[in-house]
Amino acid sequence: MGLTFEIAEGGFLDIDVRIVGPDNKVIYQGERETSGKYTFSAHTAGTYTYCFSNKMSTMTPKVVMFNMAIGESPKAEAQDGESTNKLEDMIRELSASLTGVKQEQEYMQGRRTMSVIREKRENIQNKPLPHIETSKAVTPEDVLRLTKITDTYLCDPDANIYDIDFTRFKIRDLESGAVLFEIAKPIPENVDDNSDKNSEADEPVDPNSGRFVRYQFTPQFLKLKTVGATVEFTVGNKPVNRFRMIERHFFRDKLLKTFDFEFGFCIPYSRNTCEHIYEFPVLPPDLVNEMIASPFETRSDSFYFVDDSLIMHNKADYAYNGGMST
Repeated sequence: MGLTFEIAEGGFLDIDVRIVGPDNKVIYQGERETSGKYTFSAHTAGTYTYCFSNKMSTMTPKVVMFNMAIGESPKAEAQDGESTNKLEDMIRELSASLTGVKQEQEYMQGRRTMSVIREKRENIQNKPLPHIETSKAVTPEDVLRLTKITDTYLCDPDANIYDIDFTRFKIRDLESGAVLFEIAKPIPENVDDNSDKNSEADEPVDPNSGRFVRYQFTPQFLKLKTVGATVEFTVGNKPVNRFRMIERHFFRDKLLKTFDFEFGFCIPYSRNTCEHIYEFPVLPPDLVNEMIASPFETRSDSFYFVDDSLIMHNKADYAYNGGMST
């Protein structure tokens, strides 16, 4: 009996393999193998089990190409006075050899095919994100086509010509009402007469400093079903029409959820407060565990639009290991 296999795609192209006999004895066992060929003699009649396990990498599915070969049982030696058909034996040996050659050819052809497929897939994956022309207004359709977190901000702070300023943000659990996170922008203090002199010595302010937030939650946060996010913001001297936010959450390069909220119309010089309801997706336990074990690899892009033109782009990352001993 024989087994040939190769991992066609997924993760580091590795898999655990085990062959078990009818008596539950392990005939062969290997860990994190990329490919292999194993031949053995069946020591007893019954069902032989070939098992491929991906338990060591449950976050990444694997595609396994394999082939099983089953030969004939050895012919018993001739008894005294009993003759054997040598021609029949030669034909049987030749047939077994041809079968082995055919299987080897199929195995090598499969390896070449999967090598080509992987090469094409890597070329596709290494292509940059869909290009967005910065010379034109970025639209909701543009950001919804993105397949991973952006490497840079898709608009400058100067794009906020409406002077929209977020002054308070609060997250609460809708079931218990418990406040999970709250932050408010400090009220500027009175400026004295020497402010102009002191400002000359101040270091330049990073224009992106207020566009990024880092959140630290406990693992319990990932068990919540719905949370309410209350945001308070002010508007400058222009009316704001069709104010909309699209928020996309990723763990590494896996899209977890897209939230799409409408603020509506905001009049000039207004202070506005609204609460958006986030309904969290049900995540598999292995994904939850990996998110907890990988702080700040969960990230989000928040895109704000007025009349379908991007005017603000904020970023955040998240850790869910708060309160856990390191």
